[in-house]
Amino acid sequence: MTEKIDKLFDEWEQLSIDAATAAEFHKADRFYEDGIVCDEDFKKGRRVLFILLESHSGKKDVKGRQKFWFRDCVMYPDEFPTGWRGRRYFTRTLLMKQIIEDTEPEEQYYNDGSKRLPQKAFAPLREVAYMNINKAGGKGSSTPWRALKKYVDKCQCMIKREIELIQPRYIVCCSVIVYREICKLFGEDQPCPIIKMWHPSQARLRGHGRITDRKYAQEFQKRWKKQNEDAPTAN
Repeated sequence: MTEKIDKLFDEWEQLSIDAATAAEFHKADRFYEDGIVCDEDFKKGRRVLFILLESHSGKKDVKGRQKFWFRDCVMYPDEFPTGWRGRRYFTRTLLMKQIIEDTEPEEQYYNDGSKRLPQKAFAPLREVAYMNINKAGGKGSSTPWRALKKYVDKCQCMIKREIELIQPRYIVCCSVIVYREICKLFGEDQPCPIIKMWHPSQARLRGHGRITDRKYAQEFQKRWKKQNEDAPTAN
């Protein structure tokens, strides 16, 4: 599957640059790779796809694209210092994965005051897929909605194709905007259950106050339970 996604990116890269240029992005010539962390492990797992808005990190690969930083951190955790924001990303993605697998979230992974997760915590994340709808990335803060909408409208066929190539059994959209755009993209013909959730790095949220790992997991458990009550289980 990863090879097919790479071929898709070969087509998508110039379209992304054109779309980002037309939308007057901060840096229109960047292209952030993403997708399946590990093909073999993804096929054996629950095939959960996490979809986010845009990336702000990543070194360049041999093609000059921004590397798939999430995969690099999972595969080589010792080489990537994560800090508090990164800790939240990986902890909460892991907690959501455990909940989808009907596994009680492990207490050891809640924030214990350390900026790094235990190395063993990264191994289960080899079974997930992770993508951003804005492949041009942000500039340290979220891209303004008007500009982003221009980009998404022009790249929607590529966004849909990437999801179809990944073939997820479950999709977690990590923002209201992402959820709205993905639901609009597929309409009534959704490929699998789609769950709306907060961004995993969210530290505070209006109406909810400080978002701890525990609060984040409890909120996702409620949404996951509701999803299962409202929709049939994926095959």
